[in-house]
Amino acid sequence: MQVNREEVSLRQVEYLLKRQPGLPADQAPRLVLASLVEQEIAAQAAREDGIDKDPEFVQGIEAARRELLAKLYQERIAAKAARASSDEVDRYYDEHPALFSARRLYTVQEVAVDAGPGTEDKLRALVAAAAAPAGLDEALDRAGWPHRGGLTVLAPERVPLALLQPLAALEEGHSMVAGGAPSLRVWTLLKTQAAPVAREAAKPAIESYLVGERRRQLVTQRMAELRQSAKVVVAEAFASSASAPTTH
Repeated sequence: MQVNREEVSLRQVEYLLKRQPGLPADQAPRLVLASLVEQEIAAQAAREDGIDKDPEFVQGIEAARRELLAKLYQERIAAKAARASSDEVDRYYDEHPALFSARRLYTVQEVAVDAGPGTEDKLRALVAAAAAPAGLDEALDRAGWPHRGGLTVLAPERVPLALLQPLAALEEGHSMVAGGAPSLRVWTLLKTQAAPVAREAAKPAIESYLVGERRRQLVTQRMAELRQSAKVVVAEAFASSASAPTTH
């Protein structure tokens, strides 16, 4: 297809289609093509106005190029991650009963506490001593910590693993501190409801999680190796205003 004297290729349309997976399948090509034509018309006008010579444009192109190169490199490293075996999936299922075989939904009174850094231990002591939930409100008022709360239902897969184990062990009517300053929360367990997930039903999610973890680990490891071998020299002008790596 031609827009004035410039060609819009099928490859350009396919490239944009891959990056907009949420579009309705029956409308996606038409919408992407219309968007591409609009961009091309604006880009041609920008070149006529000399914007492509503007220093801000040149810097933006360099930044976008660097970002895209880094992203594609990391994606190719991540693509080397091996699939999870059946034994690995079964082991993960067995090692995390709170997520699967003994899965429960937790109805909690969640109280968000506005407290500064270094107050986590004080809040834990206050929660341990309070008769929740009414006593907790009074104790927080006496401590002068603004707070607000409401009922919520927590599904275990939405709870960080570090918090899931203590939540699963919590008795009804008891409380625990979740999160860290300044976003401290207190969960008071009101009731639970059994909602187990069978092994077969859990397998796709477990496989996806394990592969995702491997992808992240591969990228993290490779980037650590590259940083170790890179020679980075930070000029004085940057050293005072940015926390950049030291020379090595």
